[in-house]
Amino acid sequence: MNWVEYQQEFDHCNQLMIICINNLVVDDWLKVIKFFSLTKAELHLFKKGKLVMLPNSIAGLTLLLEAGDDCLLSIDLGKVQLFGILKRWTMLTLLFKSSQIDCEANAKVVFRVMTTLGRQLNKPVILVTEQNRARPIFYYLPGQGLTYLSLTHQGNNNQQSTD
Repeated sequence: MNWVEYQQEFDHCNQLMIICINNLVVDDWLKVIKFFSLTKAELHLFKKGKLVMLPNSIAGLTLLLEAGDDCLLSIDLGKVQLFGILKRWTMLTLLFKSSQIDCEANAKVVFRVMTTLGRQLNKPVILVTEQNRARPIFYYLPGQGLTYLSLTHQGNNNQQSTD
């Protein structure tokens, strides 16, 4: 994929973008936390607005997710910050503002998160906008790579990139 071809998808005045992964099990959450811990990401977990320790076991994670309290996972990847909403343990939702994706390098950070998590969890990953959650802009399918579905140029064919 070429930056010029998909750049316009991020040029929407600070629009909220959402990376979604569904059908998670508790063990998947530990893989997510481990993945971000192994990167240079700075992770912070908030529960009821207070900073808490990240769980490092299935038992600790289960207690956190089953308590029913909304939690926020802040993931600082340098020039891209993601915010994970930990509300339902079956779904991971990572939010970011489109204005952060102002160059190809920052887009590739988002794509790397999508493809690596999708590959490690063996699950599809989609990127949507808050205003159009029913229509993915990008999606990752395990074994098939990342695919761009142009929203602004409906006549264009889908464009695919390998992991």
